[in-house]
Amino acid sequence: MAIWARASAASSCLTCTHHRHVPLSGIAARQGRFDIVNSPLTEEAVLGFEYGYSVQTKTTMTVWEAQYGDFVNGAQVFIDQYIAAGEFKWGYESALAVLLPHGHEGVGPEHSSGYLGRFLQLCADENMRIVVPSTSAQWFHLLRQQATTERRTPLIVMSPKSKLYGNVASHSTLREMIDGAFQCVLGDERIADASAVERVVLCSGKFYYELRDARDGSGDESTAIIRIEQLYPFPHDPLRRVLARFTSLRSIVWAQEEDRNQGAWRFVRDELETVLPADCALRDVCRTATPAGAHSSVAAHRREQAQLGATALAAAELQAECQFCSRTMGVDRAERTIVRRVPEFAISRLTKRCELASRTLARDASRIHLHVPAAG
Repeated sequence: MAIWARASAASSCLTCTHHRHVPLSGIAARQGRFDIVNSPLTEEAVLGFEYGYSVQTKTTMTVWEAQYGDFVNGAQVFIDQYIAAGEFKWGYESALAVLLPHGHEGVGPEHSSGYLGRFLQLCADENMRIVVPSTSAQWFHLLRQQATTERRTPLIVMSPKSKLYGNVASHSTLREMIDGAFQCVLGDERIADASAVERVVLCSGKFYYELRDARDGSGDESTAIIRIEQLYPFPHDPLRRVLARFTSLRSIVWAQEEDRNQGAWRFVRDELETVLPADCALRDVCRTATPAGAHSSVAAHRREQAQLGATALAAAELQAECQFCSRTMGVDRAERTIVRRVPEFAISRLTKRCELASRTLARDASRIHLHVPAAG
């Protein structure tokens, strides 16, 4: 951000406010110009201008950040027809970076969502990058990579909001910024014995820290939490390498704080199926599907966040313990529904032998879908 400082090189007066000092403009003697523009809340006009500017200026990095991620909804025509498809239709290359503050914090549906699921639906042929960074070093390397890459494609970032900025655990050292690089997948550095891990919880963004705290607070050493920092193009090979460390892995859970119909689950589900280790089951933990999205009640939000974390860890336990379900009924991994005809005695045995499954299904049937076709 621009800050007010001394009026001239010869003056040390810090009260003179008719000249600006921009720190990012003073890094090197022959660097490029750095400008910050506070644009009006006319998202369609501003984003349309920034897209056109990014197409015409090949050596400039153009960044547009919404005040809230939801505000990009007012510029949807430029997302659909230009940013997502401009290169495919007309050969227009753009390296525009669109930063959309995103995350549930209990401040209502109009100030929580960058429409992550909608952007993922537009992804094909590596037309965009969809990223959810969770540390300051990841942010730094991501923007530097976008500015210097030869392959010019739009970058859509589900930007972390205040809860992540204020979380010391997300801050990085200078060494991580100097020596590191952007990582599409971040492994679990707190796992001391990879062979003891039987369950992996996958997630993105700030939700990782809540899951990690819940896991560490329980003393669970058999569950690893892995962050998928880049959702598209999906990092199949990096994720395979991370999962390969866990030789005793039996179940994987995708956990997200968004509603089931608005987050990344319906996109990553198919991608995750291609990297699952043999005999490893996949489940999802999300908020229930709604047309609006986030709560406007902080108290309700906090209760749901706590329940999501507990359910994510319990879902991993459920999949590992409740093998009888999949042996008896045959779980279809693509939809998480039971598809074989099941006689009544089998359902009775299921209820008696799988108390954990019964309690979980009764508490939140929308998250673990159970469908038994009628007999005959």
